[in-house]
Formats: sequence, structure tokens, C-alpha cells
Amino acid sequence: MAGIATKEQERKALEQIKKIVAGLGEDSYVAAAEMFCAAIKELASKPENLDNLECYLTHHFDWWMQKMAGTPLDLATEMHQFAIMEL
Repeated sequence: MAGIATKEQERKALEQIKKIVAGLGEDSYVAAAEMFCAAIKELASKPENLDNLECYLTHHFDWWMQKMAGTPLDLATEMHQFAIMEL
């Protein structure tokens, strides 16, 4: 049974994880997940963008999923575009 990690051990582990993630590249699933999370965070701060996304997907979801969000990176990129859109 493993003991409880100290804060210093946690910091070292986090630095190792960051190095591993950085080495995966910008086309990795982890990079796509980070981009997606950042887009969700930004959408949460921009209700008008979130409303725009909701309205768009209400009418175009099937097409959007097939053409624009077929891979994790494509999905993350699309969400990012909705998040940064100037309305």
C-alpha cells in the first residue's frame, strides 16, 4: 500500500507529467482535450457565444458532427472557434 504523497512529491510528479504531455505534440489527444477544456472555460464566460453554439447545433448537429467534429482535434478546434468568435 502506497503512502500519502507530500506536496513536494506531487509537484515533482506534476512536472514529469507536464514533460510527458509536452512531448506528445499538438496533435495528441491530450492536446485536443486541453484545447477543448479551454474552449469550454471561455464559452462559460461568454453567454452570447454559448447561445450561438447552442442555436447552431440545434439546427446543424448531424452535419456538424460528420463534417466538422469527426476527430477529437477537430471537435476541440471547432469549440475553440465558437469560443473566440466576436459577436
